Amino acid sequence: LFRRSRVPQARPDSMAAAGHGDDQQEEEVPDFDDPLSLLGGMGEEQIYKVTLTEEAGDAAHHLPEADLLVFLRDLEVWMLDLDAAMALPAVPSGLDNASLVAECSALLRLAPQARAGDVQAVLGDEWLAVGLGSALVRDAVVEALADGLPRLQSLVEGACVAFVSAAADGAAAVRRVGLLLVAVASLQLYMRANWTGPPPSGEAGPFPVSDAASPSASATATGHIKLLEALEVDGEPAYELLRAPGYLWLSLELLAVALKPSVGGGRTSPIWRARAAFAWQLSLAEASERGVGQSPSLFQTSVCDLIGDGGKGGVLSGKGLLNGKALDDALSAVENVLKAWRPPTSDAQAPQAALKLSSSDDAIADASAALSDAPGRIRSVLIVELAVRLCWYGRTKPFDVVLRSACDVAGFDFEVTGVMGIRRQYQTVEFAQLMCKAGSVGEVGASANGRVAQSADEGKAPENLQLLSIDDMTDVLEAPKLSSEVSEAERDKLEKPLSAIEQVILLSKCHWLWVSFNPNDEMTLQEVNALAQRVL
Repeated sequence: LFRRSRVPQARPDSMAAAGHGDDQQEEEVPDFDDPLSLLGGMGEEQIYKVTLTEEAGDAAHHLPEADLLVFLRDLEVWMLDLDAAMALPAVPSGLDNASLVAECSALLRLAPQARAGDVQAVLGDEWLAVGLGSALVRDAVVEALADGLPRLQSLVEGACVAFVSAAADGAAAVRRVGLLLVAVASLQLYMRANWTGPPPSGEAGPFPVSDAASPSASATATGHIKLLEALEVDGEPAYELLRAPGYLWLSLELLAVALKPSVGGGRTSPIWRARAAFAWQLSLAEASERGVGQSPSLFQTSVCDLIGDGGKGGVLSGKGLLNGKALDDALSAVENVLKAWRPPTSDAQAPQAALKLSSSDDAIADASAALSDAPGRIRSVLIVELAVRLCWYGRTKPFDVVLRSACDVAGFDFEVTGVMGIRRQYQTVEFAQLMCKAGSVGEVGASANGRVAQSADEGKAPENLQLLSIDDMTDVLEAPKLSSEVSEAERDKLEKPLSAIEQVILLSKCHWLWVSFNPNDEMTLQEVNALAQRVL
């Protein structure tokens, strides 16, 4: 805020000499009747000195708040990064509140643990002791489940409210992001237990990790069954051998609580909510990309909420995300899916809390704005996730244009083509081998200059099964041996290690081939093999 004061100032001598002095004789008014003559003297030049004074205290409170919002946004974007190549953001130096600095430091301490799915370490942190940490212990959860799932829901929501209410002045937004970290940690642990690995060790968290409780722990076994029953949606039951279903339920519940105005959540909550919904979809007993076991409710949350429907914008429809053609094709592919379906209205039939609430327009706009400034590799992986989900739900038509949008954002291009070489150890005649060329935009079919520098951990081939370990008499090579006539630039496109997002793009193309064509077709398998070999 500024205060402006005007002080009349003496006229310069030059102006006085030109006839503007105070003692100058007044001009005579002409005799003719001219109405404009009445305006004489109006607009006469006056000179003022203007002084701007800064009001103390007001600007000092605005800048730290803005810095805090940027810090929280950058931390949430870091949580979305595929390979953690981006460094954690630093606590804003402009914060002069020691309590607020301590809250931000706690977020930085928990973020890597949440990404790793270490729920025990996250909930055991002293920062979460008031509220979540003390409420989500095994004994309290088992006792609440014994009284029914609504009692456990009430326990979780009350713990969230207590945690946010205990925040220091100005730190409520920090604690909302803290709730998001707990939800992410729970979802990551669930994914590790059932798909990605390594299997989580220890049973000290609020829910058991094993797929079946021991016979002696009858209360725990009963709670395990209740959680599986709670994951039934649209008449589709959950797979009975799921490991750690309680952590999927906890993640969904925390993300649902984040939608309530009394608690609130992080800006990227809609993204994690869509991820949790698709993980839930894959957990159903009959779930298949061939059209069996698919839930309309989960399709709405994991796909439609990202691209928007019925005139409502989606998280991925913002600047720097889906381009116009990709967005239009994706909307056309899903617009008729839910027209014949009506969500259940009674509580007895309704899906669980994560699907009862939808993200508000403001929440979607905040998430889209946070992603618009994110690095290209993060925006690209979110678009690839959408493309894979569209394929899984049988909406394969817009895949190519959506994947092209992801490639444009990441600055990546690829093609499957024939390259001269041999496939067998003692082969003497070279034939065209089906291989995948990949590189930055402009590289494929051009020179191999301008590649983005890779981190030390990128490009390391994962351990995979070797042909010789299966048949020590085979003469088939692990990968085609290129002809000596292939130039170094072409070899880079065929052999240079790929970054994480580039590998994900190629694997999503494999998924599209698998879903769209007969998986027993020889040509389909050859193209999948070419893409998979390029990843490895």
